[in-house]
Amino acid sequence: MGTFRHAGNSILIIDSMTQSTYPADWWIANEEVGYVTPENLVEHIYQQGIMNRIYTFTGQVDGDMPWVNGDTYISKKAIYDAAYFKYIHTLQQLKDIKKAEIDAYSNGTVKEGGVVFYSVTYPSHITAYDRMFRQHAKYTRDLGVPVGHYVLDIAGVHQSVNLTEHEDLLDIIIELHVLCDVNADAHKEAVQALATKESVISYDYLTGWATLPYDPS
Repeated sequence: MGTFRHAGNSILIIDSMTQSTYPADWWIANEEVGYVTPENLVEHIYQQGIMNRIYTFTGQVDGDMPWVNGDTYISKKAIYDAAYFKYIHTLQQLKDIKKAEIDAYSNGTVKEGGVVFYSVTYPSHITAYDRMFRQHAKYTRDLGVPVGHYVLDIAGVHQSVNLTEHEDLLDIIIELHVLCDVNADAHKEAVQALATKESVISYDYLTGWATLPYDPS
């Protein structure tokens, strides 16, 4: 069930998931040029399946139920959202937003996608790397270096590795992170070179990433 509300210079639309507010003058001029503001309007509120009422300075009147145009406006909320997002941001702001999305995807989804070492998948996020690095520092600093020790795989199971294997595992995680940074930088450079808002918004950065979990073998 959705809601359409027009009051003053504000259009509020609520669909089944979220709500959005737009300036009425922008919405009418750019999205719904055929919309006619009721005379002496105070508030027009349409709630699907409940009410369609127009309040004016002289009284109130009930409209059609269901209100076909109102149902259409509610169904087009995602279209309005995209158009208004483009409208309120400059080209450079859109580029910065897209580049932040690229960094979030690189640092989150991809860098945290795991690495494969001798057929076992290990966590690859920065916290796991830091933990493995501290373990390595401890074992190489101690006078009695153990023949082997344990690191946690992605399922939280202890896996026995020697120091050479430990170092190789750390190198694989670093390799994945470097690949992510290189690809992210390439995407951000491509975004910065774009000349239109439309091209920035539609830019697809989900290409060129390592297959996850990352297996260099």
